[in-house]
Amino acid sequence: MKKETLLFFMLLGGLSFANAQPRFVNGTYENGFHIAQVDKTHIRGYFESYTGMDETTGQPLFSCVFMLEGTFDGGDKYTIKTYYPFDADTIRGKLMVADTNMIHIWLDEDPGGCWNVQSFASGWQTFMLDKKTPVINYSYIKSDKAYFHQSPDPKTVRKGYILKSQFVQVERIQNNFAYCRYEGEKVTKGWIKLGDLGR
Repeated sequence: MKKETLLFFMLLGGLSFANAQPRFVNGTYENGFHIAQVDKTHIRGYFESYTGMDETTGQPLFSCVFMLEGTFDGGDKYTIKTYYPFDADTIRGKLMVADTNMIHIWLDEDPGGCWNVQSFASGWQTFMLDKKTPVINYSYIKSDKAYFHQSPDPKTVRKGYILKSQFVQVERIQNNFAYCRYEGEKVTKGWIKLGDLGR
């Protein structure tokens, strides 16, 4: 087994979580929040939301984007940290599970730009489940370009690719590839090399 595959399985926590009772539903929650339980004690996800519109460029004026990782504290809470890919700075906080379809988040301070979109430091922010998905983990692209493949085989490379820092939903792992879902202007699915994915 190659190094990147081993490291990714360590992050996923192996297969022991498959028979554990989930504390909340993995998937997409309202307002751009995505979260998954990757094993009995760890969670991982991301938040991505935008507001306003530049009439000249047609692009959003403000953005709130961050990766999230957490460790179970017991009861209904996780200690979490947020960060932007390739940025060493982190912001700490808490995630509280209200029930299987409702999650609350609070951060010590707002990540850059978030106060214009949604504040996480002004009190607990509540997110309701929007859609359950078959996600087992969330990651981001660390290569300049990560190409989709038709199958977990280097010979089946496609023309489509994702650029560095973009988030993906991981649904399964096979042969040093991850089957990923990318939500851009349209939803794209396919196999991406594990070596193209961040931590």
